[in-house]
Amino acid sequence: MIIIAHRGYSEKFPENTLLSFNESYKLGAKFVEFDVNLTKDNYPVIIHDDTLNRTTKSKGLVCSALSHSVLKLDAGSWKNKKFKDETIPSLEQVLVWASFKKDLTLNIEIKSECYRSRLNENSIEIQLLLLLKKYKLKDRVFISSFNFNILLNLRKIDSKLKLSILPSKEEMYSPKLKSYITKINPYSINFSFDVISSLIYKNEIPSNKLKFLQNLYLELMKNKKTKIFIYTINNPKQLKLLEAFSVSGIFTDSPNLFLK
Repeated sequence: MIIIAHRGYSEKFPENTLLSFNESYKLGAKFVEFDVNLTKDNYPVIIHDDTLNRTTKSKGLVCSALSHSVLKLDAGSWKNKKFKDETIPSLEQVLVWASFKKDLTLNIEIKSECYRSRLNENSIEIQLLLLLKKYKLKDRVFISSFNFNILLNLRKIDSKLKLSILPSKEEMYSPKLKSYITKINPYSINFSFDVISSLIYKNEIPSNKLKFLQNLYLELMKNKKTKIFIYTINNPKQLKLLEAFSVSGIFTDSPNLFLK
C-alpha cells in the first residue's frame, strides 16, 4: 500500500509548506502530494485554495496577486503561531528540495484555475515540464488535475508522462470519465473515499449511477496498469474498508498513522 502525504504532514504542520513536506519525509513518507497554482504574473506557487484567505494573513485571489508578495506571506500562523516563519514556496523551491531526495516521488496537483486556453511559455504545463527536466525529476513525478484539458495538454506534449485523473462528482457517474481514461491512459485514478462509501452503502446514489460506477470500478480493478488511489484517509478503520477494492494507495494528512 502506497502512503501519500497529502500536502505533506498536514495534520501537524502547515499544509503545502517546505516544513510539512520535510517532516513527512523524515517520518518515512516516500510519496508527497502538493498543489500548484499560478499568480497574476504566471508564477507557479504551492497553495491549495484559489484564495489566500484560509492559509495566510492576506486576502484575495491567488491569480490576482503578484508572486513577489505571495512568496513573502506568512503561511504558518493559521496552523499555530510557532509556524509564523513558514512561507508559501514556489514550485521550483519544492523541486530543488525534492531533487536531493532520491527515493521520493511527488504527486503534483495542478489546480483548475491554472488552465489557459492557449499554450505558451507562461502556461503551467510548459513551465512544469521545463522544471522537471531541469531538475531531472520526470521519472519521480505523477501529475494530477481535476481539469481534463490540462491533462490532455500534458499528454499531447509527452506520451510517457505519468498522469492521474481526479474525477469531479459529476464526472464520477458519467461516460465522460471513460472517454478521459481512453484519451489520457492514466497512471492512476484518484477517487474520493465517497466513491468507496457509495459502493459499500448502495442506497446513497441512484441505481443507474451506481451501476455505472460499479462497472467502471470493476474494469479498473481488472486493468492492473492503472492504479487506484483514494483520498483522504485519516482513520485506520477507513483503511480496512479498502482491502476488498484493489486500492494501490491512499492520501493522508496523518502519515504517522500508516507508516511503520
